Amino acid sequence: MKKYSSILMVVMLMFFSCTDDFLQEKPVTTLTQDYYKTVEGLENLAKGSYQILRFKSDYNQGNYLFGIGSDVEVFTWSLADRIAMGGYNPDGWGPQLTGTRIAPMVNSLIGQVSGGFSEGVYPEVNRCNIFFENYANLSEANQKKIIARKGEMLFLRSYSYYLITNVLGDAPLMLKSFSGMPDNFAFEKEKMEVIYKQIIADMREAVEILPETSTELGRITKPAAAHLLAKMYLNRAQAAEFQNSSEPTLKALYKGTVTSDLDSAIHYSTIAINIVSQQVNNAYGGLSPDYASLWLNDTKYARDYPAYTRLRTPVCHSRSFRLGI
Repeated sequence: MKKYSSILMVVMLMFFSCTDDFLQEKPVTTLTQDYYKTVEGLENLAKGSYQILRFKSDYNQGNYLFGIGSDVEVFTWSLADRIAMGGYNPDGWGPQLTGTRIAPMVNSLIGQVSGGFSEGVYPEVNRCNIFFENYANLSEANQKKIIARKGEMLFLRSYSYYLITNVLGDAPLMLKSFSGMPDNFAFEKEKMEVIYKQIIADMREAVEILPETSTELGRITKPAAAHLLAKMYLNRAQAAEFQNSSEPTLKALYKGTVTSDLDSAIHYSTIAINIVSQQVNNAYGGLSPDYASLWLNDTKYARDYPAYTRLRTPVCHSRSFRLGI
């Protein structure tokens, strides 16, 4: 009996000694905020931040908030929602947070967690701010290596504020990241005039540092940034006369008064046009000769539409900007 007890003890000791190293192994694949202090981390952060672009074309919220048609065209599912939205009932814009009304779509644009992921304007802004703060601490060589990513993030943060101000007007302007829970979420709104100064300055820098082309289809490039910047200048110029308007809805559109805005819009739209027109073999086919051409299928599926009356007036629209960033 003692013999078997001794053998059992030896086997148990062997088992625990063999598993000792295994039990003390430490995970090495867990990502922390330190990951974004590396070039690889910032590359991936920039790539993931393209998510905000989907609000316009891919997300249902985009159809609600940015549709170019009337509110009647908003997708609705329930009879109550159809009546509220299609009938221009004020309830459609009320505080109801469920259903297919405007309020839940605005909330999701501001920021939400969906499917385990943070999305919306302010999560996007925070990602951009994390990028800028960590980018500033890189070596000069590494900054130069990913300078195009900085341009992309300047674009994405500015685009985020462009969206939210188009929907809500004045909004909190956040230029630093939050690593944890802030003391409170009562962030003060900033005037659109201040926000536009910031995003126009950021976009001017983005135009300077972004490359004209990219081998990765879909990357933000110089002509895309110049196009969005020209659009911002036009938006500010359009509302300049509303500063002292007696109509509250018009006054809310005021974004500042700069006399050179229209000249700046011409300057940056010309940059975009010239770059794209020189790219004869680009993925989008260069500039379209007329407005009707914008709506023809791409070359692979090209068909003739003789019944359509073409507008022969040259336009400064490129197929690369068809989605209207």
